[in-house]
Amino acid sequence: MASNQQSQEARILHVLSFDVEEHFQVSAFWSDARRQQWDRLESRVEQNTLRLVELLAYAETKATFF
Repeated sequence: MASNQQSQEARILHVLSFDVEEHFQVSAFWSDARRQQWDRLESRVEQNTLRLVELLAYAETKATFF
């Protein structure tokens, strides 16, 4: 019983969270993709988020998205 209790106490927990936004909305690219151009740029957020959800499901891993 002691070894089981010890293994539970030694267990390391991690938290995984994703900030979901379009690639062109990242502030580092604001000089290249001004806000006025956003409606003309290809949206990738939905397909990339769905792919990420698939990978998480395959790895049996949970995460939060915001």
